[in-house]
Amino acid sequence: MKKYIKRSIQKFKEDAFSKFIYDFLKWTIGLTIAFSITKFIPSAKSVAEFLFSKLNINIYEFVLVCLIIIIANTIVLYSIFKKKYKDLQDDYFTDKLTGLKNQAALEKYLNAKIVELKNNNSNCSLILVDVDNFKTVNEKYGYNLADKVIKKIGGVLGNDNRYTDEVFRYFQKGDEFIIILNDTSIDGAMKAANRKKDFISKINFELNDNTEQFTVSCGVTEFNRTNDDYKTVTDRLNKALLEAKKQPNKNSVKSII
Repeated sequence: MKKYIKRSIQKFKEDAFSKFIYDFLKWTIGLTIAFSITKFIPSAKSVAEFLFSKLNINIYEFVLVCLIIIIANTIVLYSIFKKKYKDLQDDYFTDKLTGLKNQAALEKYLNAKIVELKNNNSNCSLILVDVDNFKTVNEKYGYNLADKVIKKIGGVLGNDNRYTDEVFRYFQKGDEFIIILNDTSIDGAMKAANRKKDFISKINFELNDNTEQFTVSCGVTEFNRTNDDYKTVTDRLNKALLEAKKQPNKNSVKSII
């Protein structure tokens, strides 16, 4: 969390708009104070005479105005900083290509979910989706068009889920996605994985002058509240995916509990 705050402060300082707001408010406060003083001090009196004779009459009003300006300035700066901090967090936890949450977000979410699951009786299942033979896409079309495939599949998975589910791109440069299905047993997760697999296999991808179709393999597991932690559940999920990839022509779903 400390590094987020440091990066937020640095980003705030470097941002031209934030600097403009900061300088504007700083000069506004300074000019307001200067203007207030000139209004309080009669032109025929020196500053010393004014301090000993007239200032004490309106000192509370003067202090109140200054406090209001300072508080308003603080609120505005805090609001800007808070937005910058949120934008930085969103950027840190978002995969740039697909717009899905990334591996850092997965670790944060799943670790929090594990604590929650150990304290109640709900269940949770996970699906690991991997594009079959994706290496050949890179070799045939290059990385830019391969990224186009990943982006489209990520969009499909991001849209094809319940509002209670969470979808993540597993690795920044990979072709794997993890879906966390809350309040879902292994049977429900298997049905969801098969539906997603079949749906993706029917999508047409326009790459250069070619129309391609791709398949995916899925590993599925259910979280065990007694024994599981982040490592054990993701290791088991990867093993389930490897079993699916061993099937003829891949394009299959396998589960390990």
